[in-house]
Amino acid sequence: MSGTGEAAARAPAAGLEWLKLLACFGIIAFHQHAPGERLGYAGLPVFTMVTAAMAARSARGRDWSSYQAGRLRRLLLPWLVWSAFYGLVQCALANLAGQPTLSWFHPSMLLMGTYPHLWYLPFAAALALLVGRFGHRGRTTLWLTAGALAIPTCSLAMRAAPPLPIPQWLFVLPAALLGVALGRVPLGELRQAAPLAPFVAAAAVGTGIAWASGADSLALQYAIAVPLTAAAWCVPLRAGAITRRLGATSFGIYVLHPFANMLLALLAVSTGLPFSEWSLLASTCALALLLTLVLRLTPLRAAL
Repeated sequence: MSGTGEAAARAPAAGLEWLKLLACFGIIAFHQHAPGERLGYAGLPVFTMVTAAMAARSARGRDWSSYQAGRLRRLLLPWLVWSAFYGLVQCALANLAGQPTLSWFHPSMLLMGTYPHLWYLPFAAALALLVGRFGHRGRTTLWLTAGALAIPTCSLAMRAAPPLPIPQWLFVLPAALLGVALGRVPLGELRQAAPLAPFVAAAAVGTGIAWASGADSLALQYAIAVPLTAAAWCVPLRAGAITRRLGATSFGIYVLHPFANMLLALLAVSTGLPFSEWSLLASTCALALLLTLVLRLTPLRAAL
């Protein structure tokens, strides 16, 4: 194989890169309570399924020490960096509001980080380690069954309103279980898409039970996320240069979008510039993308 052919074979799957960007857009829509926010929240189980599936694939045949170090460096280092950053932002906002500097702090932030959306980074680190260690065990049907049953079970558990960040963990737990099974399906091979049928069917059974039982807190999002992820998984295309560059920004967009929204809010207050729900959503996404692209040219690239 030529060098160009080898590079193409190592390139990420185009379907997953575009799906991650779409998931980012949906999560931002949810956080901003934009129209269709419940649909947009399907982006969170999408991220979780992809995280679990790629962790399962990455761990195969890898030395555990190098795998563990790589995953922790990729997820916990950014969590520490951005927790420090948003902690400073929170302190500044508290001072501007005439409140005690640390009035915003809550003990749950020791698990979540200093801004609510950062909870996903330590969760993803723990998920990657657990999947790397145990994801190769058990039959695929066992993981699919566990994922299907977790949808109504976690929906019921969320009704008890447990303290943060347990509701977030419950929301994505079924996606983590389903993602382990997804990681066993060949990636980017449309002709081998048949193994994805049980994956989609398991989620359909889980969402069906959830709707029938009235425990439907997760049902809509999973009914959207699982078929979308399955479709993206089997797209037989490798990402080109532009797609790779944009796909690589999805993590940064997720991390930076609250800060981008703060900057736009300051702009609106200081200039009187009106934002509609849609224009604010589009502007937040665009500014988070721009900030990510700029910061990736600096030493902060390691945290993005």
